[in-house]
Amino acid sequence: MNATRFAIQLSEQGRLPDVVVRAGIRRLLARRLDDLEAGDTEGQAARIEAFVRDMANAPVAPLPALANAQHYELPPAFFAAVLGPRRKYSGCLWSPGVTTLAAAEDAALAARARGQDSPTASGFSSSAAGGAR
Repeated sequence: MNATRFAIQLSEQGRLPDVVVRAGIRRLLARRLDDLEAGDTEGQAARIEAFVRDMANAPVAPLPALANAQHYELPPAFFAAVLGPRRKYSGCLWSPGVTTLAAAEDAALAARARGQDSPTASGFSSSAAGGAR
């Protein structure tokens, strides 16, 4: 195992202080940017086109099982604190006078039932953001 892989492993296990992790991330990003910028403009353009082509053909979620496993590492109490009573990632409508997450979810559902399902920047927000209001 090389030093970079070892450092990443230690970082993922939470064994390195944040200042070291951030420095490592900056170093890896700088190295990656150097790799991307190496060569002439034609080479850079070819790499960008290849990247765009690869992304267009790639699955949206290449490892959904892994993402789901990470998602459920959080305790149910977390979701109770940040999601509405339905425990789903629904939209909220924070109209004047709406003061609770449950009421904001109900307002969004009512608006959608009336055919007003296009969120506006001023009204709709994710229910998780509702706690920050």
